[in-house]
Amino acid sequence: MRILLVLVALAGAAGAQRQFQGDQVLRIMARDEEQAALLRMLGEQEELQLDFWHRPFGPGHPADLRVPSPSLGAVKGFLESHSFPYTVMIEDVQKLLDEEKEAMARSRRVKRSSRAFDFSSYHTLDEIYSWMDTLVEDHPGLVSKIRIGQSYEGRDLLVLK
Repeated sequence: MRILLVLVALAGAAGAQRQFQGDQVLRIMARDEEQAALLRMLGEQEELQLDFWHRPFGPGHPADLRVPSPSLGAVKGFLESHSFPYTVMIEDVQKLLDEEKEAMARSRRVKRSSRAFDFSSYHTLDEIYSWMDTLVEDHPGLVSKIRIGQSYEGRDLLVLK
């Protein structure tokens, strides 16, 4: 019975989506090579669980860093103590993810047509391929779909001609 409980708990944990409540994305600018090196060193601190979205290349190049909410105080303190200029690009990563999920859900509820595809929203591969099928059906003499290969995961790569 205990083994069953452990397996159910593990399955639930594996299926749970990661939450980014309160996580922020900071844009940091290193003024010189010494600050750039400090920034790279900061990113190597595993206990902070930082995630560079745009790595620090050197002075004058911005670095974008996702900082989990428990690490915000330590990271901002480090940046301020070393006189790093930074701005908060994203106040709450989870809020943006929730908004994007809602936009995706709204998009799925809209009747598919070749004119009603929202190019400003994220779409799954199945949604994109479904739209491509609709476009081919609506304009069979003008548009065709061809397979140009397979992805690393073995999925068909389809394009419109």
